[in-house]
Amino acid sequence: MIKLANILMIVGIVMCMFPFNDWYFAVARFVWGLAVGSFTVFVPKFITEISPTEMSGFLGGLSQTLLCSGILVPSLIALAIPKDPTADDTFYVNDYWRYAWLLSVAISIVQLCLLQFVFNFDTPLTLKET
Repeated sequence: MIKLANILMIVGIVMCMFPFNDWYFAVARFVWGLAVGSFTVFVPKFITEISPTEMSGFLGGLSQTLLCSGILVPSLIALAIPKDPTADDTFYVNDYWRYAWLLSVAISIVQLCLLQFVFNFDTPLTLKET
């Protein structure tokens, strides 16, 4: 499910790169939001399933802390955008947000590669269900 959420996130971000109108952009942000929301459910569950029992609580708390940091960092990145749209430097006004969003695509691609090639085992609960 985490792989599907990563793919959904990449699709949502790529859709946001080409905003044709307000409705299209709203649908793209909705797709992106579904992916990010699913990460808040699937990642802690995955961590809880694969971690040793004595480390489960710590790693679950760490996961939530990093999730909140992941919400904070893009907000801090947006501080570089000037409030005056008539500023001389048009890169920050017109194109900076595209690079800030592409950072999320890079993280999703890395996570997809890690899940495919490094962490490609089933969790104990998944094995018990089959």
